[in-house]
Amino acid sequence: MLGSLVLETRYLLICLVLALTTVSLTVSCNNHEKVETPVDSSRQDEEVIRKLSYEWIVAANEKNTVWFDSVLADEYQMIHSKGTIHTKEQEIQEVKSDTSQTDFDRLNNLTIHMYGTAAVVTSEEHLKGVSGNVPFDLKYFYTDVYIKRDGRWRVVITQATRLPDSEDATM
Repeated sequence: MLGSLVLETRYLLICLVLALTTVSLTVSCNNHEKVETPVDSSRQDEEVIRKLSYEWIVAANEKNTVWFDSVLADEYQMIHSKGTIHTKEQEIQEVKSDTSQTDFDRLNNLTIHMYGTAAVVTSEEHLKGVSGNVPFDLKYFYTDVYIKRDGRWRVVITQATRLPDSEDATM
């Protein structure tokens, strides 16, 4: 009988401690201002990156080297589909000297994976146009890595993979 009374007393004490802790935490939380949660911040960052990804297409078609200079990190590298690697300066020069005319350029299947102050973005681009009187219809798969520095998102590396034409595609 005494053992049973001791167990009941311990149980009641544990319940009392848990109840007091819960009340204390509730009062404490209600007395603090709401702060932005990491999820809210992540969503905002994701929207900024999504916007930058679509701006990239416009900037390339308008030969807007100022945009590229502001968004590409100084250590940026572009790994082209043929294996060549360009620095930020080389990529900006390529944008500036491009004489092709793009009539259609669409970004598809944009996916953003957030990792704090880093993000990995994958997308597909389909573009059509003319380069030196030769029409082109190209599809690429891109992987871009963004980092957040001084409150701004910048691209540090891009990998481009040329997708096969639909009749060339194999599983």
